[in-house]
Amino acid sequence: MRAIKKIHGIHIIKVFPTHLSDPVLEAIIAENKPHIIFLRRNHLDRFVSHKKANKTGKWHTASTESVEIDIDEAELNKFIDEYEKFYTRYVNFAKAHGCAVLDVDYETLQDANVIDSIQHFAAWEGFTDYNKLAKIPTTAKQDSSRTVQDNYLASSGKKISDFDFKKIEVN
Repeated sequence: MRAIKKIHGIHIIKVFPTHLSDPVLEAIIAENKPHIIFLRRNHLDRFVSHKKANKTGKWHTASTESVEIDIDEAELNKFIDEYEKFYTRYVNFAKAHGCAVLDVDYETLQDANVIDSIQHFAAWEGFTDYNKLAKIPTTAKQDSSRTVQDNYLASSGKKISDFDFKKIEVN
């Protein structure tokens, strides 16, 4: 974090629940008071993406449409439960430590107004060159086929909306 602070600009660090231990992440938040963006994505889509990335070792900008994975319901439910606990814990922790928090639904990332609000939220004090920033997100799904999800939904009798990650209101 000390090295990053020396570089002028907007810095975004993507953290998943298992990237850092709780004491390390809490220390970073408490010490630096960053602006925190929580990106909520459909649990089933996130689980499939995570499983495919683990299987291939490719975490971004790689097509995974041909990668086959199995969905174990117990593993999926544990994944969802742990992520929701992480989300709730760190929204509360961040707010308790005076951090600004923005909650964004993954499906809205193609909306220029949402991108604009994220850029305004993340910018440092005094920044005014918003018109020079790209309004098209640089994030892309690795797999747009949804074959794994569709097969799971058909066999389980569930709907994709059953896995929506709704904003959790916190203290």
